[in-house]
Amino acid sequence: MLVIQIHTLQQEVAQVQQDFISKWVSLLDAEQRQRLEAVRLAAVLQPILPAFQQLYLF
Repeated sequence: MLVIQIHTLQQEVAQVQQDFISKWVSLLDAEQRQRLEAVRLAAVLQPILPAFQQLYLF
């Protein structure tokens, strides 16, 4: 029973967080949204940078 409650709370927290992020992003102007997307892309790409570094590609 406790595991089900924890899972339910995790889902609720995730939904609240997603709602917050959506509303926060809606407050940004176009330039700020573009910068946010660049940061998000960098966060996705960051884990692969060591491979490029090992090959001296930057």
